[in-house]
Amino acid sequence: MQPINPAIAPHPAEDYAGMRAEGFAAIERLAHQRWTDYNAHDPGITLLENLLYALAETGYRGQFDLADLLTGPGGAIDHRQPFFTARRILTGAPLTNDDFRRLLIDSLGLSNAWAICKQCACGPLLFAECKDGELSTAPRWRLALDPSNRREEHPVRIQGFTDFLLQFATDQEYGNLNSHRLDGTLVYPLPAGEFLSIPAELRFPDWRQLSESAYREVSASTTVLEGLTIERFSRDRTLLEPVDADDFRRGVRDIFFLDVTLRLRTGDGALIQLLLTEITLRVWLGAEDAALIDPPTLEALLGQSDLFARYLGKLQRREGILATSQRLLHDNRRVGEDYCRVDGIRAEDVAVCADLHLTPGADVEQTLALVYYTLESLLNPLVPFRTLAELESLGIPTEAIFTGPPLQQGFLLQEDLDAAQLRSVVYVSDLVNALMDLPGVSTLEALRFTVYDADGRPLAPAHPWCIPVSPGHYPALYLAASQVMVYKDGLPLLPRRAELRSVLAQLRAADRAVALPTEQLDYPVPTGKHRPAPEYLPVQRTLPTIYGLSEEGLGADAGAGRRAKARQLAGYLFPFEQIVATTAQQLAGFGDLFSTDEAVAATYPHPSLAGAGEPLGHLAELLTPAATPAALRDLLEPAGRFADRRNRFLDHLLARFGESIANYSLLIHDQSTRRAYGPEKLIQDKVRFLRFYPEISGRRGTGINYTRAEGVCAYRNRSGLGERIRRLLGMEDARAYFSLETERIEGGWKSGFVVTAPAPNLSMAPALRRPSGESTDPPGIYGATAEEAEARAWEVVRELIELAPDPANYAGDELHNAAGEALATLGAGVTQQEVADFFSAALARERLYVVEHILLRPKFPGDALLSVCLAENCEHWGMEDPYSFRITYVLPADVEPFSQDMELRRYADRLIRRETPAHLLPKLCWVSDAKAESEYSPEELAELAEQCRCPVPDALARQLSRFEAVYCAYLERNKDFAWTALNDELSSAVLDLLPPAATPTTAHLLLGYYGENFRRFLADVARSNETLPPAASADWADSVWDDLVDDLVLIQQNDPAFYGQTGMEDAARRADFRQTVESFYGDWLDVSFRLHRLLLVFEQLRSAYPEATLHDCDDGDDDQPVRLDQTTLGTL
Repeated sequence: MQPINPAIAPHPAEDYAGMRAEGFAAIERLAHQRWTDYNAHDPGITLLENLLYALAETGYRGQFDLADLLTGPGGAIDHRQPFFTARRILTGAPLTNDDFRRLLIDSLGLSNAWAICKQCACGPLLFAECKDGELSTAPRWRLALDPSNRREEHPVRIQGFTDFLLQFATDQEYGNLNSHRLDGTLVYPLPAGEFLSIPAELRFPDWRQLSESAYREVSASTTVLEGLTIERFSRDRTLLEPVDADDFRRGVRDIFFLDVTLRLRTGDGALIQLLLTEITLRVWLGAEDAALIDPPTLEALLGQSDLFARYLGKLQRREGILATSQRLLHDNRRVGEDYCRVDGIRAEDVAVCADLHLTPGADVEQTLALVYYTLESLLNPLVPFRTLAELESLGIPTEAIFTGPPLQQGFLLQEDLDAAQLRSVVYVSDLVNALMDLPGVSTLEALRFTVYDADGRPLAPAHPWCIPVSPGHYPALYLAASQVMVYKDGLPLLPRRAELRSVLAQLRAADRAVALPTEQLDYPVPTGKHRPAPEYLPVQRTLPTIYGLSEEGLGADAGAGRRAKARQLAGYLFPFEQIVATTAQQLAGFGDLFSTDEAVAATYPHPSLAGAGEPLGHLAELLTPAATPAALRDLLEPAGRFADRRNRFLDHLLARFGESIANYSLLIHDQSTRRAYGPEKLIQDKVRFLRFYPEISGRRGTGINYTRAEGVCAYRNRSGLGERIRRLLGMEDARAYFSLETERIEGGWKSGFVVTAPAPNLSMAPALRRPSGESTDPPGIYGATAEEAEARAWEVVRELIELAPDPANYAGDELHNAAGEALATLGAGVTQQEVADFFSAALARERLYVVEHILLRPKFPGDALLSVCLAENCEHWGMEDPYSFRITYVLPADVEPFSQDMELRRYADRLIRRETPAHLLPKLCWVSDAKAESEYSPEELAELAEQCRCPVPDALARQLSRFEAVYCAYLERNKDFAWTALNDELSSAVLDLLPPAATPTTAHLLLGYYGENFRRFLADVARSNETLPPAASADWADSVWDDLVDDLVLIQQNDPAFYGQTGMEDAARRADFRQTVESFYGDWLDVSFRLHRLLLVFEQLRSAYPEATLHDCDDGDDDQPVRLDQTTLGTL
């Protein structure tokens, strides 16, 4: 037991002696003329001492550690306290290129990644046509009727693109996924029943760019190899001459060429025949073994082996990891930016030859394996994962440890990332220095490195001093072609191959990253010792029995006067009792002051001491009928005081994170609206902002995932920037109607929820529920911690909100997801349609779209283009590019309180511009969803529409819903296309058709002229049709081609050199070109039409203002006076 140190002065709140001395001083100061006996026997002193004992006990409990005060009966701090761990609050969505590298390297299928900010265009060429005041995909001076027209071109390069190169981790089954080389062993039968193992390697061509669509089908995980035929086995790249025994012996140290037809069955049952040409084969045989080989037998053995099936598996494994990486990138895409190419890097084989001299005591296999491993690590440095304990030991501060996105495998240091950058050259001197430091290495002689090409042939000359690295490649040690001779004491030694491979595998295995347990990735939330609040013992019960207030009370012989005096004393002490009890309960409920629990209804607790069953219940008759618990509670903390104190507590918490939410109710002029958006609404907004703060803060710079397979325009696919603005503006949040219930179970926690919907016919009854119990149906949502269970419950809530508006997702009284799992059950007496209608209305009130202009860019030559405002003198001042780093906020103008109060709308405008990342140029559009009214008859409207050639008044009606419909329709269609790969495939196909003198620019410009006619055709169709008519689908090809033929005549006149490069004077080439482009553009017709429709609606969006009334000189009471640029006089 620890003794009490009398030298330590207690805190004044728990210092009984000090408080007693102050009490005596106060009594002496106030009543010294009449009260001089301050001894312990005096009743006044006794009362003072007993009250001070009670206060000192509360003061003592107040000195407990803060963690003790917050720790609940379960031994943990309540998960609704805003104590976010370092991993949750200091990390966030990736922001810098190095953050994206961390995110990708943490993926178990990758070992490294590089982000490259793209300087050139990604997609079709664009040109600013100054005289026409618009953009085009090909310069129009070639189409001018006047040959003297100036040949000026003003290219527009859309910015904000990033390329990613991914290095796949070594696969246990397929080896290096970054290489098209496949290693294997062929078992060749010899006479007398013997067999010869032949190490072999196949190198496959990179045929993806030749046919992106075919490559996607072949690399799909459902495609299987049904058979193959070797069409050619030759020593020559192109000749058909087969290999005989002499050719094989002569070329065994070189490579052979194969043409193979693969028969593949896709997931939908279709049969694909894929011809792969110029596959190279290398076998590692000596001259003696090569003499035993019969080439036809070897060819048959190749066809029967699993090498080609493994090639297909390698493609599928690679594409699966690539698809996962792309989803990861798009889930964290920076708002206002996009990716151009996300692809794997290629391995460039480098073989080493050297004479290695060992020290006398060195182990041959161990040292040689270490040499190979060191060379691999130096040629291709991996980024090591560090543990939290390791970084702490290095003295790295917490904010530097938890930077970038949260990782699963550990932590990545910036210096490690910098050391693993792409390189264009590797210096041999660096390799030598590292090798000479290895234990067991004495000297290193005749060191030489050889680089091999894609076919597997060495590139001359060898490189004694440096190793050049091709762009888009990384150097990889080519062990099969490497030859390191080992010497000890001048004698050559042969290492045991099996042992060497085993040791090398052990060294490599140490580099494989594995996901760490959660407790090793974060600091735990501190916990204390639960200090339960004792049951309140009234002060009067501690007084001596003579006072008549103890449990024994007065004796039976006490008269009525004596009893009246005792009750009078009890009444006198009652206010003091209330103060002491309230102070003690305030301490017990300390955690409620800072909790994000919406159920907190008081900051000043008021214990009911005189209620039935309470410590002073026998004194209830002393209180007047008006002294009800509710009245006493309102006396202590009126509603206005609670709202003020609760808001100030929440403001303190927000300030700890550098945040603030303004009291927007003070900006609202209309009193009825102000009441609806008063302090209570502000408390709710702040609580929900704090509860989801790690996500709101960490993802504030992210955009939507426009490649999402399902629900690309749904509730769960919102930009992080838009979600943050919604919360700061206090807009509708469907999650507000969910109440979570979290309880401890054996081995963890389970959460459930109840949805209470204040909608007609629902009567505030539970509309949907999912209890937190273990035996409920559907069962509660499990988590190892309360925080984890609640986080998973909110994920289910988000899925539920997305699915609830569609009645098709209900089965009986349950709401199901796409997998058929029950998410929640309907409340008693609630119908499916009622719940669906409620959530549809709730989601309609929280519509806010962050439209990123870069996502509206033309995806191919001839796609729809945004309008621009250009000067005829071609001084654009940046106005020629409507796509780069521009966003438009489409906000609901009809949602209260923004529908009527312009001051609040101006506040929202300022807040949105402040929250927008500084490099983005925002535009705000408050769009009404009201139906326009017109004083015209239908006949007059039809006549006006015919004259004006514009859809009046429909263009001004339901603007927000019309925009939402065309925006979502475009996103749903656009997600199916890999535009970068398709454009590359189209450009390559066209370039192959053109004469040898043609360049890639020639192909791009020719496609641009074709695309211009395609765009004009679709623009005319989109202006007069809401859906693509069948006639347009049938007629577009002839119409576009006829216009291009007319353009080619002008191009020949104005630029004969370019026309000659296209070779379009050749009728056969023209026909091939038409067939090629129409095969692509036919698939793109619908998605481009939808973009045309989207841009038509998008460019017609106009901000709506509150309707004003003109001043009445007689009445003078204007509900909404006319204000310039803030109101409107009416509707159409």
